[in-house]
Amino acid sequence: TNSLYAGTGPEGKVFKIDQQGKSQVFFDSDEAHIISLAVGDDGAVYAGSSGKALLYKITAPGRATVAYDFDGDEVKAIAFAKNGSMFVVANKMGEQLAPPKRNKSAGPQSSRGGKAGKGSLFRFGKDGVAEELLTDNETHFVTLSLDDAGAPYVGTGAEGRVYTVDDAHTTSLVADTDERQVGALVVAGKRRFIATTDPVVFHEIGHGLGF
Repeated sequence: TNSLYAGTGPEGKVFKIDQQGKSQVFFDSDEAHIISLAVGDDGAVYAGSSGKALLYKITAPGRATVAYDFDGDEVKAIAFAKNGSMFVVANKMGEQLAPPKRNKSAGPQSSRGGKAGKGSLFRFGKDGVAEELLTDNETHFVTLSLDDAGAPYVGTGAEGRVYTVDDAHTTSLVADTDERQVGALVVAGKRRFIATTDPVVFHEIGHGLGF
């Protein structure tokens, strides 16, 4: 598709923007916020909401169905592998985390002023069946990226960690940073990077950070 899609709040709308910059409402949900979007091989737009953690499948302007209703509060990220599999991060949020940065010398719990959310990573096959690959009861996931082989990586919202998981549901810790949150993650290509927040730091994976 040659169009750009944007999810918005607080009215939970998805806009379609053409090459001339003209926008129109593509889908108006009942949710307050649309916080994740991805386009499938079949041209359908998948949108994730904050509120009831709904995953919408939008096949045409105004035509949408709920593809999945997660047990949580938000669908944070959506990504498609080359084989057509869809990966989705869904979170159940707890109390707001306190802003102080993590201090490794004081132990892993030192940066938590409240309860972090619970993060889950799901994979959907072309048949639409959901498979839960990874769940972390200690923190939510804020980033999702796929490598060249289609393996998923998630970045955490506390403790600044990156995990991957294989088909056997074996989880591996890829990177453990000094910062609180993994804000962006690039694992495709020869050079792989992590951008963190609280504070903002840019890391290259492989330089003391896994792989």
